[in-house]
Amino acid sequence: MDDKLLLEIAKRPFDGHYRKGMRRGKGERRDFIVATLRKARLEPREDRYGNVWVESGKTGRQRLLSSHMDVDPLTIKHSKGIRVRDHPRHGKVYKGILDNAVGCYLNLKLATSNKNGRKTIHIFTTTEEPAKKKGRDSKMSADNVVKTLRMRKIKPSVCVAIDVTYPGLKVPARRLAEVWDDTEYSELFDVKDGTQTYVDGITGRSRRKATNTARQLINHYKKNGGRQSVQMRELSGWDEAQSYSKIAPSFAYGPVGYGKFDEPNQTLPKKHLATALRFLRRMTAVE
Repeated sequence: MDDKLLLEIAKRPFDGHYRKGMRRGKGERRDFIVATLRKARLEPREDRYGNVWVESGKTGRQRLLSSHMDVDPLTIKHSKGIRVRDHPRHGKVYKGILDNAVGCYLNLKLATSNKNGRKTIHIFTTTEEPAKKKGRDSKMSADNVVKTLRMRKIKPSVCVAIDVTYPGLKVPARRLAEVWDDTEYSELFDVKDGTQTYVDGITGRSRRKATNTARQLINHYKKNGGRQSVQMRELSGWDEAQSYSKIAPSFAYGPVGYGKFDEPNQTLPKKHLATALRFLRRMTAVE
């Protein structure tokens, strides 16, 4: 794994709620992502809202991979990067603010390595988190991306929101939000869950098609030597997949981390991140 790249992303803060005109976001993370893409001889562009777009690959129907750049507003003041540590159960782990440096890392790795694979649109959105002002859409950046895709008459075959995710649930997914503030983490999530990555957030009008697409991708991955753990479940949150489902089959995907993602000191096993990268690389490969 490219520890240096992940740590460089994580130590650069980004506030997705800052706004100047239509453009959103303030912080070093966006500039670092753009510079990394250009160093790989790609041609990133920023839309009027501050989202970064770049394309990779040469063949097949386009797929869209999205990751938000902002740090949760409750943890942004604690954003001091990620450290590599030893863990008695998981071996080497990343410790720190994972959401969503991990998603940006995976998206960057895919964009910069997918020279001749499947055509892919990579988007780094300014914000995913709930706005500070009451009534603002928590998926505003993804909604703006959907508007742009419609205007350009682009319809991806599938959209994937990449982000770190939680282990197995101990409470029904539909009740998670209502019990979040008053329930201990160990009562919400199964910390002994051995699943390394999850497909989540399958919602919207194309839910059945998204479910079938995700199942096909998982089966294809496992048949082609992907023995590491990839499972599908019903868990929807604020992720961008809900917005992207308006235009194409969509779901969220990411490695399992531990700790509440609106609090500091989260933990991610390195092997989970490696599995997520292998799975996503299989998605962008041309068979």
